[in-house]
Amino acid sequence: TASCATYNIKGVWARRCGMCWFPNIAAQMSVDECVDTKVSTCQAITDLVRCTITYQTLPEVAEFFDAVRGRSDMMGGIGMLRIRRVKNRLDPEFSDPSGYRDLAILVEVGWLEREGTIEFVPVKDWASSATSRLICEIQVHLAAVYAVKIGGSHEKYVQYRDMLAS
Repeated sequence: TASCATYNIKGVWARRCGMCWFPNIAAQMSVDECVDTKVSTCQAITDLVRCTITYQTLPEVAEFFDAVRGRSDMMGGIGMLRIRRVKNRLDPEFSDPSGYRDLAILVEVGWLEREGTIEFVPVKDWASSATSRLICEIQVHLAAVYAVKIGGSHEKYVQYRDMLAS
């Protein structure tokens, strides 16, 4: 089962609840991030919309990933989204001195707005319509690891990562 909680992230209240999407950071912070990384296009912003899902076991994580893949345009999926990138930091071969672990999936979705409602568009129809698209990040955690993350260790990881990048 997925977890559900409310957080204040850098002054922006956000609701994390299962598959519910939410703004994770203020738009200005995303623009600043894009400028700081010397990228001149907003297409580089891939986590303005992010969700976190937790599971108790690795087989549940694998089952979730299979469900996402089944909705994608790859390997016979139904084609409602495109998987842009997968970072499997749960893989035993993954090595990071910080010890951070999750499965991060970037998915691209397309939609049209019609009469005030949003209609999702299959990938095969993106080019032939006035489809708007957005890349969203899905972070999948084991519940025990997530408990450590929200306990303050993620901030230390971000500081460590940023120190290495500078």
